[in-house]
Amino acid sequence: MRFLSQPRIRIVLVYLIDVALWIWLSDRAIVALFDSPAAITRAQNIGPSSRFWSSPHARCEGSGGFAAERAANQVGTGQNP
Repeated sequence: MRFLSQPRIRIVLVYLIDVALWIWLSDRAIVALFDSPAAITRAQNIGPSSRFWSSPHARCEGSGGFAAERAANQVGTGQNP
């Protein structure tokens, strides 16, 4: 197996094994923690309400999203952005 002497091939194989183990172990953990598919679905839906995340105030000022939206809303209103 001469191809295993190449470092890039060994790195890829290590990552593939790592990913396969991660997926296998996480699947086993989900099965151990939840007793039904409905319980898994409930756990996936726990979190912030969609109303909060769709709010313009939840956006980061530095990303330009909120500032750009605010400036666009002020166009034609006589206010300086």
